[in-house]
Amino acid sequence: MPRLPATLLLLLIAFSTAANALTLTDEERQWLDKHPELRLGVDASWPPFEFRDEKGLYTGLAADYVELIKNRLGVSIKPVEPYDWSSVLELAKEGSLDWLPGIMSTPERQKTLAFTRPYLDFPIVILAHKGGPAPKNIDELYGLKIAVVENYAPHELLHAKHPDLNLVALPNVSSALQALATDQVDAMVGDLASSVWSLRQLKLDGLYVSGETPYRYQLAMAVPKDQTILLRLLDKVMADMTPREIEAIQARWIGNTGDYQALWRGLLLYVLPGILLLVTVLIVVVRINRRLSSEIARRVALEQELRSSEYRYRGLVESLSAIAWEAQRDDYTYTYVSPQAETLIGYPLADWLTPGFWERIIHPDDLPRTKTYCESEIKAGRDHSIDYRVITADGRTLWLRDIITLSTHNQTPVLRGLMINISETKQTEEALRLSEEKFAKAFHASPDGLLLSRQSDGLLIEINEGFSRLTGYDSASALNRSSLDLNIWADVHQRQELLTRLSEDGFVRDFRCKLRHKSGRIRICEVSSRPLKIGDEDCMLTITRDITERQQMQEKLLQTATVFESTAEGILFTDPAQTITAVNRAFTEITGYSEAEVLGQTPRILASNQHDSAFFAAMWHQLSGEGHWQGEIYNKRKNGEVYPCWITISAVHNSENIVTHFVAVFADISSLKHAQARLDHQVHHDPLTGLPNRLLFESRLDQILNQQNAQDQHAAVLFLDLDRFKNINDSLGHPVGDLLLKGITARLKVQLRDIDTVARLGGDEFIILLPGLQQPHDAEVIANKLLACFSAPFPAGEHELFISASIGISVYPHDGTDVATLVKNADAAMYRSKLKGRNRVERYTHDLTSQASERVILEQELRRALERNELSLFYQPKISLHDLSLVGAEALIRWTHPTLGVIAPERFIHLAEENGMIIQVGDWVLECACMQLNEWNQTYAPFGPVSVNLAGAQLHQPRLVGRIRQLLKKYNLQPGYLQLEITENFIMNQTEEALDVLHQLKRLGVQLAIDDFGTGYSSLSYLKRLPLDTLKIDQSFVRGLPHDPNDEAIVRAIIALGRSMQFTVIAEGVENQAQQDFLANAGCEQIQGYIVSVPLSAEEFATTFLRISISDFSDSTAEKPSL
Repeated sequence: MPRLPATLLLLLIAFSTAANALTLTDEERQWLDKHPELRLGVDASWPPFEFRDEKGLYTGLAADYVELIKNRLGVSIKPVEPYDWSSVLELAKEGSLDWLPGIMSTPERQKTLAFTRPYLDFPIVILAHKGGPAPKNIDELYGLKIAVVENYAPHELLHAKHPDLNLVALPNVSSALQALATDQVDAMVGDLASSVWSLRQLKLDGLYVSGETPYRYQLAMAVPKDQTILLRLLDKVMADMTPREIEAIQARWIGNTGDYQALWRGLLLYVLPGILLLVTVLIVVVRINRRLSSEIARRVALEQELRSSEYRYRGLVESLSAIAWEAQRDDYTYTYVSPQAETLIGYPLADWLTPGFWERIIHPDDLPRTKTYCESEIKAGRDHSIDYRVITADGRTLWLRDIITLSTHNQTPVLRGLMINISETKQTEEALRLSEEKFAKAFHASPDGLLLSRQSDGLLIEINEGFSRLTGYDSASALNRSSLDLNIWADVHQRQELLTRLSEDGFVRDFRCKLRHKSGRIRICEVSSRPLKIGDEDCMLTITRDITERQQMQEKLLQTATVFESTAEGILFTDPAQTITAVNRAFTEITGYSEAEVLGQTPRILASNQHDSAFFAAMWHQLSGEGHWQGEIYNKRKNGEVYPCWITISAVHNSENIVTHFVAVFADISSLKHAQARLDHQVHHDPLTGLPNRLLFESRLDQILNQQNAQDQHAAVLFLDLDRFKNINDSLGHPVGDLLLKGITARLKVQLRDIDTVARLGGDEFIILLPGLQQPHDAEVIANKLLACFSAPFPAGEHELFISASIGISVYPHDGTDVATLVKNADAAMYRSKLKGRNRVERYTHDLTSQASERVILEQELRRALERNELSLFYQPKISLHDLSLVGAEALIRWTHPTLGVIAPERFIHLAEENGMIIQVGDWVLECACMQLNEWNQTYAPFGPVSVNLAGAQLHQPRLVGRIRQLLKKYNLQPGYLQLEITENFIMNQTEEALDVLHQLKRLGVQLAIDDFGTGYSSLSYLKRLPLDTLKIDQSFVRGLPHDPNDEAIVRAIIALGRSMQFTVIAEGVENQAQQDFLANAGCEQIQGYIVSVPLSAEEFATTFLRISISDFSDSTAEKPSL
């Protein structure tokens, strides 16, 4: 600097130092008088600018400025320190703060705050992690995850100007750096000063500044926008600070981090040419405006600093303990190395600059790896680092970490780097490895159970053989599982107590607890545990010692062995943790457990699960408060039998009023309960089968429905009705029927789960409850399983009976949500199963509701149909295949309702059979047919018998034979004019009593025919005993003729059987000429069906068949009755 400007600057400093009084206006003084205390917004997590030190004191660069300003203005400060910086900004917007000491001006903040001139300027930089992306500018940040401190200036700037960046907002600088160090983010953007400070404090390796942003961090102070006077005061004090004061504050916290090159250029371009004029002006006004003099003083100090900056930076490189170097990129020949190269490696600097030197000093074992890696990284254009060994000049081996950057010098590509001696680090790593090896050997050789677990999730990461012996789990089954997963805690509350002690004291020693072996055995142990750092993970080392035998021996010495052995009541002692320590003889007699089986267990071994947690909570509440409890409780014997007992529990205290034991005395009251249970069982169970009755079933169903609402599962009700059970009762008697019901009960129980309920509603009806189904289809699977169990015969005394069942299903919640609806809908589904032929399963559908309603209506209307003469008989002719003459007719019932129209027989015959009206209807059919036959006989010549279908229930009527005899006499009919048709299935299921009725009818002269032959299970030995006249081939076999070979074979067999037994064979349902021809050729004697005529009214039948010749009916050209 020229001598004159320097002299003037010194003179200016002298003047400014002498003027030490801050000049304030009257308005400013008045404002300070009204505001003696200022609320300071503090961000205590932003070192080095403002933070709390180890003593909790507010400190930092901004804090030093605050202290200086506070003293200059004569005010007191009230720090306001919310949770984070975002909260500070929010309080400032609300007007709850007067002053923010460290903040950068942004467009968003300028809406509510006014800012002083910046008092610190430094770059906003990009930090990266070694081995990860190395963005050098804003453009290279796109596509990366970038950590920023939430609501700090870099966050606001990047969010506003680069909204497409993937920003991860974190609460403070430390958390952002840690996220970068752990690869949770790819880069971090922040101010240089706080980032360097936090890196130094956190001691994070591998983080470095990879680039700069175009933005500067201009640190200023801020006040609410309306506080113009306070803003003016802050600017005055800042301008009044001397360069020495400013330098002292900044040097203390951030060192020389300014952009000295920029300031130097500014000084040369702007300061020095005008310094003479500036000094002259300042001399004149120095006492008027201290602010200007302070500025000049700062610039003088800055000039001196800039002069020495080059020397300091040059000395920085030379003072490094590492080797700074530059080399040619093509052959790795060094063009520069720092003086430390000779000190560290021992070779003269001149040797370093010779070609091939780098390869010569690398350890031969490391050279191929090192050279290959560096060449690949240089070729890829990436900065990189690598660890390798070198041979020093004196023959020693050193470990170096070489950090290499690709750069240019005078537009020539070069390599620049820094070699760091990491030999001590490597030695430390080797020592650590040896230490870990010793620890591992000691760990696995210990006879105690040792384990290492992670604190974060409790998972076991290492166990020894001692732990395996103690718990039964080897490494394969224990590692990466927690102690809870292994279920080794006999009492999880002890685990919680252990964790509580660890949290409070940091370690646990000789903690006594109970652990469970894999086999279920309980072991008493002492556990010691303390934290252990393994790598970057916080772990726990736990030592477990088995003291079961020692504990048992100690407790045995404290107990007497004979005091309670003579009582008839069971007695047991437990310790305060409820572990059974002693039992008497009566205990073993009552419970079935020996002393050895219960010692070390808890009374829960007797638990019957009959009581909920609230019951035991109340019991222990009274026991803790009053010292005793008495009441009734259900326990379980060793054989699984649950029994009631009356028990008294008392707590035993020592001289210090501490509970040492609990004593329980109990008596078995099973005999009293059995009498009560028998009465209760009679109320809720079926006396014949022992199954639950309707009352108990509906109670259980209601309970299940309430549970299903909470568990989101399905339940099903199965309504099971035995097919034709009444026939067995009527034919074989009720004792046989009772035996059959018991057999069915036993077989149903075997097919069901323990949680299912099968109940008997009465008669031949069962109802089944299936709770806990995962899907509705499961009910159908179980129902079909039940249906299959009816395939084998049931033994009933001297009989073996075949019987089938029809099952209806309703499913909760689809088919109903209450008891009544589910039972009703299951019943409706069962009824449809009956209609579809029995021996099947049907699921309830919504149309069954209307069908059930229709069924009720039909039942009511059917009762009135006889009174209203709505029933009538139609007649279908039968012809001989020998000469095509009329040989008889079948009477078929029809119902014509005034509003419902014609109702087919299949809609009401089954209903009549179920409700018992079939007796009345069948009697009406018999009399109507006899009456019609009498009328025809008076007008027309006899043409053959009229056949009437006889219901099974009619056959069991004791007066059936007498009734038929009466009708024949009443209508003056020959017995042979009447033919009774009985189904094959019904005949085969009848007893000797029914066989006797058939023989009586035969002796009366009535013709007997077996209907639907071939669909049942006829026994030839039984069939030959029947007094039959006619076999009627069922239309199901005729329908496939003559093309179905199976039907053809069956029909031929039936015809052969009938003719061999001297029966007339007739086929029903014949509809075409081909069927008629086949039957004629096969030897069938008679047919009926649509080929002859549809069923006709009595008048139509007489007009059509009794007045005209029948000889031309087989001719396809002849006129036939309308079908």
